[in-house]
Amino acid sequence: MSELLDYSGLYQLLADLVAKKRTNTLLGKTDTNHSVMIGIRGGEIVSLICSGKRGRAAIPAIRNIAALTFRLDDAASHASGTDLPPTADIMGALRPSADPQDAGQFAAPRGSAAPDSQGDGPKLCELLSRFLGPIAPVMCSETIRAAGGLGNEAQKQHVILALAKEIDNEAEAAQFIESARKMLGAI
Repeated sequence: MSELLDYSGLYQLLADLVAKKRTNTLLGKTDTNHSVMIGIRGGEIVSLICSGKRGRAAIPAIRNIAALTFRLDDAASHASGTDLPPTADIMGALRPSADPQDAGQFAAPRGSAAPDSQGDGPKLCELLSRFLGPIAPVMCSETIRAAGGLGNEAQKQHVILALAKEIDNEAEAAQFIESARKMLGAI
């Protein structure tokens, strides 16, 4: 991690990235030791993750950040596939002068938890972490969500192969595929 920002500094950084139509991924850790990932593609916010919350549900969590140590990657973030509001609405809710309760309107509705949160998903995300490190749970959860869960054989295969593509080393990718298939009982 490279820099420490307070909340208003974080907001200003995001506003600058959006205004300049940048493509970056902000990866960070809050003062309370929670992970943060904000993906921006061409000046549009395409993914929000904070304190285990994704998409619109992350907005109130981001509002609660007092300080953040972060780094900016030039690589584009994966779109979260969630119900993110337009970037202007996100920035309005995150504006330091905005009423913190305004961010609450973006909380996820009941019953919108990540698919398979008690089943094989967490085990698969843990396995992927061995190959990709701390960003793996985010990528894993988003891939499972985009596939609609791990409820059938086709979904399991799709998720396993999509996640394996994120592993640069071919031998490690093959090892992940084999281990994941065994874990999920997929062919």
